[in-house]
Amino acid sequence: MSKMKTTLFLLISLLIIQPVESQSLLDRMRVPIYVKPSVTIGYDNNILRFSSTEIGETVPNDPAMGDAETFDSEIIYPSIEILYSPFLSMEHETNIHMSFGSTQYGQSKNKSYSSLSFRLEHHLGSYQWLKAGYSLQPDLYLRPYRDNDAILDLPIPCSFSNETIFISYSHPLSRWIWMTIKAKQTSQYYDSHFTEFDTEVRSGYFRFSFKPVNQLQTSIWLENGKGDNTTFSDGYFATTLDRSYLFNRIGAKIEWVLKQQSAKVKFSIDYDNRLYETESVDDPLHSGRSHDDFRYKLQLEKEFINGVSVEGEIRYRERISDSEFEWVTELKSFRKTEFWLTFSYEFILDLFY
Repeated sequence: MSKMKTTLFLLISLLIIQPVESQSLLDRMRVPIYVKPSVTIGYDNNILRFSSTEIGETVPNDPAMGDAETFDSEIIYPSIEILYSPFLSMEHETNIHMSFGSTQYGQSKNKSYSSLSFRLEHHLGSYQWLKAGYSLQPDLYLRPYRDNDAILDLPIPCSFSNETIFISYSHPLSRWIWMTIKAKQTSQYYDSHFTEFDTEVRSGYFRFSFKPVNQLQTSIWLENGKGDNTTFSDGYFATTLDRSYLFNRIGAKIEWVLKQQSAKVKFSIDYDNRLYETESVDDPLHSGRSHDDFRYKLQLEKEFINGVSVEGEIRYRERISDSEFEWVTELKSFRKTEFWLTFSYEFILDLFY
């Protein structure tokens, strides 16, 4: 994957670096840097994604809870976003976005994690952008599970790294309609006890955006892909089962700008259908299983003077699993609700002047 990342960013760099009259490269790099630190306070009522059955059966100090004392938790998420736009072209804009964050769960230290992302984008024309991006969450904790290769039958904390790279291109279809196509790869590598779940997910993404008036923008998207279980038949007992899957995703979003109030209202819905490929009788947990995953999001953002903004957000997620085994259907279905409040401040750094 490192070769793919290097090639991708080199290609885009060659496209965007163009001669600009008599300006030197150093002069073109001397531009302000936009910095946006923020603090998000949140609440999640089901941090371990327990099913209703599990919530009803779990007792105090249950090993399935890991280090979590409750099913829910308060969350704090400090982060910083950086925007750097070097003057590399007379006609087109180039942006470099970077962000870093740390999510801290009050009820579970294991659940806390850090994240970073990088995005390079170059403007090619009206509603035309070429973008490439990279993101990483190096240690995402799920919950304790049993290790099928271990002798002891005790739950062990399970975590994985989540690394994503993408390239996308957007192009107008009319004066107020444009489309975006994206190729994406996500690598999920689990810790040493659960490498049988290592997966590489490749997908194609299409998004159509509409802006009939300046205050209103809507979009719909489609995504199709496959998760390839890379450690299948890797020599260990647990890898004799194939956990590969196919998925289809569809979603929609509407955004309304309230100019007089300097505010935005956004609502989105996202539906993901996953189907596991295995039909093995030795793997009832995945054999023939599918699930429908629904996510709803409502956001309200208010801008104040001097770069200060506040955003409130409500998220609801429900996953409905389907299996010939009733216990699997109950075990792998869950619902959760989240509340978020973000305070941010944007300012400019003139480091190069």
